[in-house]
Amino acid sequence: MKIDKKWWALALLLFLPIAPLSAQEGVGDEPLDRVWSPRVTGAPSLLITPDATSAGLGETGLLAAQGAFALMHNMSLLPLSDQTWGLSLSFTPWMPDLSRDTNLSTLLGYYSIDGASGLRHSVAAGVRYFSVGQTLAFPKSQRAVLETRPYELSVDLGYGLRILPSLSMGVGLRYFVSDYNISQSGVSSLAQTVMGDLSLTYRQPVSIESLSTELTAAVAIRNIGGKISHDGGLSYLYSPAALDFGVGVRLHLTESDELSLLISGDKLMVPQYPTTGQGGGSLDEQRKAYYKLSLWEAIGESWSDPDAWRDLGCSVGLQYAYKGRAFGRVGYRHQSPDAGPGAGLSLGGGFRYEMVQLDLAYFVAQDSKSPLNNTLRVTLSTDF
Repeated sequence: MKIDKKWWALALLLFLPIAPLSAQEGVGDEPLDRVWSPRVTGAPSLLITPDATSAGLGETGLLAAQGAFALMHNMSLLPLSDQTWGLSLSFTPWMPDLSRDTNLSTLLGYYSIDGASGLRHSVAAGVRYFSVGQTLAFPKSQRAVLETRPYELSVDLGYGLRILPSLSMGVGLRYFVSDYNISQSGVSSLAQTVMGDLSLTYRQPVSIESLSTELTAAVAIRNIGGKISHDGGLSYLYSPAALDFGVGVRLHLTESDELSLLISGDKLMVPQYPTTGQGGGSLDEQRKAYYKLSLWEAIGESWSDPDAWRDLGCSVGLQYAYKGRAFGRVGYRHQSPDAGPGAGLSLGGGFRYEMVQLDLAYFVAQDSKSPLNNTLRVTLSTDF
């Protein structure tokens, strides 16, 4: 039986733990055009940038996230903002060249208030829902191919505190649920866990060649949490823990014109999932040892294994703003070709009218065969 390449790509990128596939295998009589071997994690949808502003600036959300979307990237950004409260809604059709019903929807809100001694407090809450749509699954315990509608859902809470006029911190708590909507040997595929975020941002106004300038530096650790099992505890995957770090500069060229340059790096802190049995011991023994790793052992191994460098990514973004109402954005993200299809150029723009802002972002992958090519993000937000 010949299976549409769309489903194989979705299986490779999202459901590899259900049915590991050989990197050299094709689909039917057709060879795969390109093989990616991204590090396998639980909760892969948490690695998708949900907002158009950050995506249009090359995935530099650590520095670029606006309003409520700071909850998803860097909660310590919120108390540095002058806005009091706001709501944001974002929608992203995912892998548009492969699927018409795979998408990510996000709804968030925040509220900030000044406190005593110059402190400023911010709270935020949000819901993120990733629907794969109708797809195919390949359970190990069954020979048949099953039609299913998997989804991933997270409910987020965050708190940010401006400690000093130029320094703030943020923490986040995330409840995550994932369900492939299949049953293997009578065991439900429903999985759930709790994760946390921690971030710190430093922002300082300076003067460069008589230009009013704002420098920003930030670091964040995201998705630190428990293991995820879709088979009742027989096997586990690790939450997609990540370290983000970056610096940015915003130049006030004139009273109307601003230019921002953002540069960030990131490291996925998840150990390599055993797939070959190389390096001593059988494949089964290696996987059992993998499942037993504690959270901190897993993070440590992600830095020490031979392929650790593959998971280092970097992003750069440039934004022009006119009177804070019209925005033009361009960005580029680089990552190892073996780590996934996420490298490429992003273009974006936005327009603000009164208290409402609309932002768009479009992604052009470096590899024309990438399933992420032509990804469009739309964000609607309001701030007061």
